[in-house]
Parts: sequence; C-alpha cells; structure tokens
Amino acid sequence: MKRNIFLLSSLVLLALCSCGNNNGKEDIHLNGKVENTIEVNTVYHELGITCPDKYTVVIDGCVISTRLGRYDMTYSVYSEDGELLKELHRFVNVVDTTAPVFTPNNSISEYKVGKYQLTDYN
Repeated sequence: MKRNIFLLSSLVLLALCSCGNNNGKEDIHLNGKVENTIEVNTVYHELGITCPDKYTVVIDGCVISTRLGRYDMTYSVYSEDGELLKELHRFVNVVDTTAPVFTPNNSISEYKVGKYQLTDYN
C-alpha cells in the first residue's frame, strides 16, 4: 500500500513539473507537413507557422519552383526580449515526374544523289 502511494505521488509530482512554464513554446508549431513535394513549374503555397502574436518570426529560405532540388525553410521564433525560443524547419522537394515525350518532326527532306566518282570533281 505504501509503495502504491509513493508511486502515485511520484507520478503526480512528475506531472506537475512537466506542466511548468516553458515560455509558450508549446504554442509554436508548423502549419502543414514538415516534408512537402511539388512538381517543377507549379506554384508553391507556404502554410507558415502558428505562434502567439507577441513573438517575432524570422523566415530564412525560399522555394524556387522552376529548379529541381530540396529547399529548407527555417522559421526562427524570438520572444519580446529577443531570446530565440524555437527554430522550425520545413523541407520542400521540387521534382520532375513527367516522362519525356518524343514528337517526331515530319519536315524531313529527302535528297536524291546520283552516282559520282572522284574524277568528276577535278
């Protein structure tokens, strides 16, 4: 019985300690997925992050949807005092999944050549 009370009180103490003040960091999160994939030459719509209005967000990085590659968007969230609270990353892969298409050119000209000998060019 004493052991159960000790275990229960330990769990309650742990729960109280984990609910302490963490400067609102739990209110900061990405909107949407961390990893996104878009087709080349399409428009990328950034969903941003959610955080309290009192914080300042600095975004570093951009997605160039006309160039294949992996792009890293970094969101740095600062408190009113200028302290870095949290840094979040979103990765955007620009890919080309469209198979190339061969279109024959029908403007091929035919040239008829007769028999010529080397002596004809002297």
